[in-house]
Amino acid sequence: MKDMDAMEALKFAEDVLGGKKNLREIFSLEKHEQEMVVFALKDRVSFDKLEFVKRAAPRYFAVMLKPEPEKFSAVAAKLQGDEWEQEFAINALLKYPQQGLKLIVKLLASPSEFIRETTRNALKKVGFRIVPPLAKLAKTLKNDTVFKGVVEVIASFGRPSFDWLVDLAGFVEDSKLLYWCVAAFKDQEFEKEVVDRLAELMEKVEDYVKDRIVDVLSQWKNDYVYGKVWEGIKSDKNLRWWLRLEGRLTAEAKNLLEYLKMDDDKLKWEALSAIDSDIAVRPDVLKILVDMYVNGGAFGIKANEILEDASVKLGDKLFELYMDPRDVVKKLALRLLKMQGRGMIDKVVFLLEKGDAQQRYMAAQIVEALGLQRDDVREALQNNLSFGDEWVRKQCAQALVVLFGKEMESVLPEDLKEFVADKLSAFMSVEEIMEMLREPNSRNKAFEMLVAKGKEALPVITERYKVEEDEEVRYWLLKAKRTIEGGKMLGG
Repeated sequence: MKDMDAMEALKFAEDVLGGKKNLREIFSLEKHEQEMVVFALKDRVSFDKLEFVKRAAPRYFAVMLKPEPEKFSAVAAKLQGDEWEQEFAINALLKYPQQGLKLIVKLLASPSEFIRETTRNALKKVGFRIVPPLAKLAKTLKNDTVFKGVVEVIASFGRPSFDWLVDLAGFVEDSKLLYWCVAAFKDQEFEKEVVDRLAELMEKVEDYVKDRIVDVLSQWKNDYVYGKVWEGIKSDKNLRWWLRLEGRLTAEAKNLLEYLKMDDDKLKWEALSAIDSDIAVRPDVLKILVDMYVNGGAFGIKANEILEDASVKLGDKLFELYMDPRDVVKKLALRLLKMQGRGMIDKVVFLLEKGDAQQRYMAAQIVEALGLQRDDVREALQNNLSFGDEWVRKQCAQALVVLFGKEMESVLPEDLKEFVADKLSAFMSVEEIMEMLREPNSRNKAFEMLVAKGKEALPVITERYKVEEDEEVRYWLLKAKRTIEGGKMLGG
């Protein structure tokens, strides 16, 4: 169906007035068509008689209303009504700039997203002339949710609103409110006065606001902001925040790296505290964090916290970390990989299937260490048994047995069974191993497997030795028994 034009809207309105159409039929129209019909009716029908039409187009009825003082209370009362009445009241109260604005902005804290959005849109439609009275009103506000909404409306006008926001940021003292003054400059154009004000605020706000200041300033990568960073670092005030900003802004982060290597623990701690997840992924910083973690102590604990926070952003760098020869670093990499959830685990399986030899070897180690008993893992490991480098095949065979047990023996090529025999023994009972002693070619291996079982095997070996008739088997049972006990086998 094609959209209704102005003439059709007028005809629809005439049909309503002439009784050919019921008022309820307005609601069968699209929203913008409802408004066109109401606009056609507005000069011809009493405001109080069109309840259904009022609900169709509250903004048009607000336009119809004359701002007579005696009507203010009645209009304001509709702020307590349903959503259509509130929408009407918001638009109508804008005609009472002195009294109405205070009532309207309170709706920015409404639990209804519809009302909050309606309020913001109504204020914005007034145009830039709404900014001065809003900025003046903002200085009297205590509710941070209302204050946030007001600041967002002011900021929506872009650069022309900067002077008002800068002035507001200099007036307000509560950090909860200042946070929203700072946030208003996110994704805005660069302005020196804004940078100056934000740098000044660094001296008087709480840490969570300083973090927001860093976030906003880091979007402007130019000499003027760099200059503020150098000044801040030299002053030694709020050092961690200025070092964090340097880490966000520059590729070198010269000062941050220097402070991280200092002998002065207090300054080093400030630098370490400056590292967030965005900075932690830098190779030079990551190396320092890992070394601190390995060395332990308070710095090691803090480095671990930072690495855990950055685990998702570290991504593939964790594979490089896993290749570190230090066991403690491998375990760290495994723990961080596990924290990333299914997405990164799927990447490990992908490397097991499609990677080069080094990647497949690493992936097999990782799935074994993480205990990933998934069908796709088993299939990928099995696919690696029949081709490729021997060291990759051996690692995949070992992972298969460790993860999926003795039943995997049947899928192993003969040349790999010997390699994983000790792993398989973990799934064999002492009785099954003792039966291997009857085969001359298996006796040495069976002996080693019995010894590996340790003292838990002694009662079973002793009982079998008492009743065993085969002298060769008795010899190997006694040898295994005495080896476990720490004795020597005579003549053995």
